[in-house]
Amino acid sequence: MILKNGKGVPVDKKKAVRYYKMPSDAGNALGTGKLGYMTYLGEDIKQDKKEGVCLIKLSADNGCPEAIEAYAGLFEEGTDVPKNIKEANCYRKMLKKQIKFSRKLHWIITINESFSKSFLYHSLWFFLISYFYKILTCVENL
Repeated sequence: MILKNGKGVPVDKKKAVRYYKMPSDAGNALGTGKLGYMTYLGEDIKQDKKEGVCLIKLSADNGCPEAIEAYAGLFEEGTDVPKNIKEANCYRKMLKKQIKFSRKLHWIITINESFSKSFLYHSLWFFLISYFYKILTCVENL
C-alpha cells in the first residue's frame, strides 16, 4: 500500500505487486484482494480481468470485506461476470454476517488505525474473522 501510493517512499508499483503477491500466495485474503484489484485494473501488471475477477472471488470467499463488496458489485452491474442479482445479494448477506460477527470479536483485538504501521494486525484481523466465521458456519450447519 505504501509503495503503491508513495506515502513516505517513492512510488514503486512493480514492487508493490510483488509484495501483494507474497501474502496472496500464502493464502492471505487481503493480499489476494489487493492483487486482484491491481490485476483487474492493470495497475503496473498486465491487465487480465478474468484473473482479477478470480482473485477477487477467492479473496471474497476467504472473508475480505472489500473483496466481498467488490465481487457483489460486479454481479450487480454485470461487469465482466454475468449479471446476477441473486448472487450479489448472497455476497452482500455474507458481508452483513461478517460485519455483525466482527463487531462481536472487536473486543478481542484493538485495531491500530494507522494502516502503514499495522498491515500485520490488519491481516491478522481478517484471518481471525474468516477463521471464526467458518467455524461458526460449520457448527450452525451440524
